[in-house]
Amino acid sequence: EMTTVLIFSVLLLWNNSFPREIAYIGILAGTFLLIGDFTESIHSRSIAILIAIGYILLLTWYLCVGIQLLRPKYHLPNVS
Repeated sequence: EMTTVLIFSVLLLWNNSFPREIAYIGILAGTFLLIGDFTESIHSRSIAILIAIGYILLLTWYLCVGIQLLRPKYHLPNVS
């Protein structure tokens, strides 16, 4: 899942429909959580904090992407 978030976030950098900040949040979240996955055998407080920050960023990324997808792109003219 984290690799998917990373790939999708990099693709968002090339898309003009999404703010670049959303892509950077996804890249950070994916990177932090991948580091946490690769270092799961190391039990340290800093790794736990990194994973916690990664999940907070991931939740923020999901919310931002969802809100951005729900925003209307074009305003329809009023027909009266």
